[in-house]
Amino acid sequence: MRQEGGRKPRRTRAVTDAAKQARRARILSSAARLFSSHEYHAVSMAAIARAAGLAKGTVYLYFDTKESVFLDLVSSELAAWVAHSSVRLEETNQNATPADVAKAVASALAERPALIRLIALLHVVLEQNTEREALRAFKIRLLAITEQAAGVFEQALRLEPGTGTRLVLWMHALTVGLSQMTPQGAQVAALVEQDPALAVFRLDLRTELEAALTLLFTPQMPTEPRRRFS
Repeated sequence: MRQEGGRKPRRTRAVTDAAKQARRARILSSAARLFSSHEYHAVSMAAIARAAGLAKGTVYLYFDTKESVFLDLVSSELAAWVAHSSVRLEETNQNATPADVAKAVASALAERPALIRLIALLHVVLEQNTEREALRAFKIRLLAITEQAAGVFEQALRLEPGTGTRLVLWMHALTVGLSQMTPQGAQVAALVEQDPALAVFRLDLRTELEAALTLLFTPQMPTEPRRRFS
């Protein structure tokens, strides 16, 4: 990457904590931009460095591996989704039905396509290729986000306190599964669209997720005001 006149951008060392945090955020932002238009395997640490205007070695001062970069993106996207969902659910009234909650959640997820792609990679790629200590640090962050989300859904669905964690894990599994079943790529999409016998596979993620979450959130017994997800 060169400035006008063919000069390379000047490399400066981040000294203060604020400067280091800004550089870290710059790396993550560059990775997110690349991921928005490329498949995961096509995004390299060298490409992230170029996009951030940094030397490749500088990126490695902040992240040991590409997987660690993307695990950080997962954390950021999940935290943003929980905050987004919380705002959406606050806009519903206290008498919101399970279908209302499911609609708000599915809508908030559908508006974050990067998150859907990231969690599809999380367990089969990112976690499988991460060192133990880095993985543990990520799992601790993930636990905090999961507990925060559990509180949001306990309030929205009027569940007993402390019972929402398992519900959040089931929501995660539904999202991963449905995202992988949604036609990916032009060839698969064209195949299911053109062949009437394959119509059942013409899935819209937002629609299917809303329907599945409505079933998940709806009590099985009409007289039972609360359920325990445990």
